[in-house]
Amino acid sequence: VFASGNALGPITVGYLSQTVYGYRMSDDQVIDMNPALRARNAEALGQSLLFACIVPYTICSVLFTLMYFTYRGDCRDAATEDLSEESDSAAIAEPHESTHLLSIRGGAAARRAGPVY
Repeated sequence: VFASGNALGPITVGYLSQTVYGYRMSDDQVIDMNPALRARNAEALGQSLLFACIVPYTICSVLFTLMYFTYRGDCRDAATEDLSEESDSAAIAEPHESTHLLSIRGGAAARRAGPVY
């Protein structure tokens, strides 16, 4: 989410500052610019930066608040799903080889497999 802001933020700030808030491009150095133009450009950049930050963070705040209200139900549903999966897997026994010869303590298969760490 935040990485997309790195790609979209500068474009949004540049667009808003020029089209909405009246930023004027200048070939002069900042020190040589007209003080009124410099103040207007600073105000335009500040307003567009504020807008480009407030809107996404407001959306995130609303979504996290909504997630807070659904969290308890989601946890309950996940626990119910885990219990139903465990009961389903217990009812259907998976085939496996479990004899004394193949166990960890003895048997040729255990010795061939190497040490168990």
